[in-house]
Amino acid sequence: MDRKTLITLEYEKVLEKLAEYADFSLSAELALSKKPVSDLFRSKKLVSTTSEARLLLSLNTDISIGSARDIRSIVDLASRNGILEPVELLEIRDTLISSRDLHRDFNKYIDKLPNLAEVALNLTPPGGLIDTINNIISDRGEILDQASPRLATTRKEIKTCRSRLVD
Repeated sequence: MDRKTLITLEYEKVLEKLAEYADFSLSAELALSKKPVSDLFRSKKLVSTTSEARLLLSLNTDISIGSARDIRSIVDLASRNGILEPVELLEIRDTLISSRDLHRDFNKYIDKLPNLAEVALNLTPPGGLIDTINNIISDRGEILDQASPRLATTRKEIKTCRSRLVD
């Protein structure tokens, strides 16, 4: 579709209105970046997916993105061997949990919502990462003693020293 037609149709305003419905920053960005589709097969699939989304809303399910966050910058930092703060690891954990839950929820609706399920079933989180984060960081963002044997030993020694000083 040519630019003049898009301007005439106020396509950008439509995208902005769509982005207002997004609950997630990445979703809003994706909505704003949408371009018209000229391929008939792709167009029919998108219409079908939209119909499934409307059906999903009418089913009154508890499906949501949960406590997922936009963790792109954190993942980028980690990929460059950056050091993550405990709160950032909790954001990753919460996003992975939401991903896992969406995967599980959409698996129940695979017959009614095949296009949406196809997307959600690709959301399998890496095995063990959620448990690993849970084992080293408390929900308050504190690094737990069991994060490493050396940390546990060091903290035990500090407690012993404090106790001796108090005595």
